[in-house]
Amino acid sequence: MSFSIVIPCESSRAGMLELTIATYAKSSVPHEILIPSRTLTECAGTTVLPYEYDGVFNPAMALNHGVRHAKYGTVIITCAEVTPTCDVLARLSELDQKTIHVCQVFDQAEDGTVIASLVNTGYRSDHPGMYFLASYPKSALVAVNGWDLAFMGGHAWEDIDFGHRMVRSGAPFDVVADITAVHRWHQRVPCAGSAYKRNQRIFLANNRNGLVKCKNGLNHE
Repeated sequence: MSFSIVIPCESSRAGMLELTIATYAKSSVPHEILIPSRTLTECAGTTVLPYEYDGVFNPAMALNHGVRHAKYGTVIITCAEVTPTCDVLARLSELDQKTIHVCQVFDQAEDGTVIASLVNTGYRSDHPGMYFLASYPKSALVAVNGWDLAFMGGHAWEDIDFGHRMVRSGAPFDVVADITAVHRWHQRVPCAGSAYKRNQRIFLANNRNGLVKCKNGLNHE
């Protein structure tokens, strides 16, 4: 069993990325780490995948860029600031690789204390879009054409849209409470304003239309 791990990251979070990579390096399970980035040029133990985009940041383009380069059949999507608290790769390798597995991630306060679970079996468990740390069959990602690039230029909602399209595609998924990680504290952009509302409207339209496979994602129509 081998995994492709996609971690979009910019230079501002390079320090967090180093700790997360070091944690995965402790695992004996074969894996590759792919870093789509607009600002990083190198990162030891990984493959950096440069891309360009000058608008309001949204991870949809970076995620698609990483998945295109993934060489293994199971792709883990995660973040630089999400550090595993167990051997995630060993635990995931024990599970059915035809199923999407969303792992439980705990949020961290500025003082380092854990304050909440960001996703678990009773919270945000109705779709597999909460990819703080989640594994996907690459075939399932291809079936929905990845993340919708319509969300580029706006803030948020690409994850919820992705998750709802996955549900409509019929892809099986679960939330695994005992495969865990910590989402380390960092400054965050408030989820509000015109860029947020713009993307919310796109999500609502996609839902009304029952969209499964977006037109512009992994591939462009």
